[in-house]
Amino acid sequence: MHNIDVCYLFNHDCNTFNYIKYIKENKKSSVKFVLGIQDLIPLVFKDHYLADKDIRAEYLASLEIFKYADEIISISQSAKDDMVRLLNIPQEKIHVVYLGSTLEYKISHKKNNNGINIKEKFGISKPYLMYTGGDEFRKKEVLDNYQLVLVCDLWRRHYYEEIIADLNLNEKVILTGYVSDVDLDELYTNARAFIFPSLYEGFGLPILEAMYYNLPVTVSKNSSLPEITGENGVFFDPKKNKSICSAIKAILTDDNCRQKQIQLSKERRELFSWNKCAKETMNVFIKAIKDIHKISDPNKCYKCALLSPLPPEKSGIADYTLERIPYWQDYFDLDIYTKEPKASRKILGENYNLFSYEDFDSIAWGYDFIIYQMGNSTYHNEILEYIKKYPGIVVLHDYNLKGLYRHFYYTSVLDEKAIQEVCAIQYETSILDKTQNLLFKDHDKIEINRIVTANALSVIVHSAYAKENLLKYNVGLPVNVVYMGSPQYEQKCPEQVAEKLRSKYGIKNGDTVFGSFGYI
Repeated sequence: MHNIDVCYLFNHDCNTFNYIKYIKENKKSSVKFVLGIQDLIPLVFKDHYLADKDIRAEYLASLEIFKYADEIISISQSAKDDMVRLLNIPQEKIHVVYLGSTLEYKISHKKNNNGINIKEKFGISKPYLMYTGGDEFRKKEVLDNYQLVLVCDLWRRHYYEEIIADLNLNEKVILTGYVSDVDLDELYTNARAFIFPSLYEGFGLPILEAMYYNLPVTVSKNSSLPEITGENGVFFDPKKNKSICSAIKAILTDDNCRQKQIQLSKERRELFSWNKCAKETMNVFIKAIKDIHKISDPNKCYKCALLSPLPPEKSGIADYTLERIPYWQDYFDLDIYTKEPKASRKILGENYNLFSYEDFDSIAWGYDFIIYQMGNSTYHNEILEYIKKYPGIVVLHDYNLKGLYRHFYYTSVLDEKAIQEVCAIQYETSILDKTQNLLFKDHDKIEINRIVTANALSVIVHSAYAKENLLKYNVGLPVNVVYMGSPQYEQKCPEQVAEKLRSKYGIKNGDTVFGSFGYI
């Protein structure tokens, strides 16, 4: 901690709190602590999340970290208000920094879908309603004139299929499962509107994504959602079906209302971008350490190493990293380490420092920080070894790495004893069984990730589910949820192109297409 000026923390578990308390009370370092908070959902809904007395005690104890934070970053005014109301934190200590969305790259790099009719592909025979945001099908009366299309990778697909069958909605509800970017773009483009019924959100990223496709939106009037849409949005009570139906009817049948909301989407999305988010976050850091001379200059550029697969490697994480490198390059002196730097340079271009993994050992200790992109595939073999030797920030794209270790076992990269040692880091001896049972039995129950988190300084995940489970196992380090996002992009569709698309997908003039996009 002696060489660190500001420490940005993404969670408030008890281990993190105890460490910061020790540093602060014993004056072991002049480091300034900035705390990033998504929300206080467990405290807002304490009867649901904190009913267990042990969980309640642990969570309330973790909130003590707020006393030691020099500055706090909140992702919405709503979350800030919760902190002031529930924790008595001075307003001036909390800074609202909104998130962005990740659609510019995908929209601007559209690929031709080879003439595939999106409706035929997914069995859509009527104007369709796309809806995500909950696990309950309680909106049956809305479906009378539409099909409901759920566009997401449903991990409980069988559960949904049973509900659909029980409600006799087989002809009305379509589960697409995971879809390609090309198909997702077509589904967005042909959507009629966006609905987002949620009981509480720390931010509400799906709303922002819909705005990038010029969709009118209607959302719950609670928590942070009105901050995204603005006070002139179309709102409803998510607990009342009639309220939801009235809002949907307004944006479907009232042309003045629709046009107003479309224009509002165009205006509101301009307020949110990752570029703006990064700048405002850096301003909070500077405020926290403005008394330290050496970082009083906001233009200081940190030396950062990034280890990740990159195209032409056939990895989703390779594509993910490729999209984000230009933005990271704006803020860091960035060196990128990958398996085939010469091949990757042909795709990425000449304006980046690309090196082979093999070069990393000779310079690893010269960086301010190291970022590892870690996933559940063999493209991350080399990265595993470097995480053990040089701790850094691990972006854990896949919560469970069991598939990777199953591959190690099959290909004899690791023998049974080595696999047992990996599992022993995560589980007590009493539950350890034969290696094959750990790798292949009870797939959803047996998890392997501690081999990575045990050697990380902090972890970034892409879902609250992954964060919740990591904290459940008391990983003892900061875990932050960073959702996907993108800068601004206004899609323009000339009438000739629109007419061609309508003909291509069998959409008649006057047909209604209704969509809602997000995560389940």
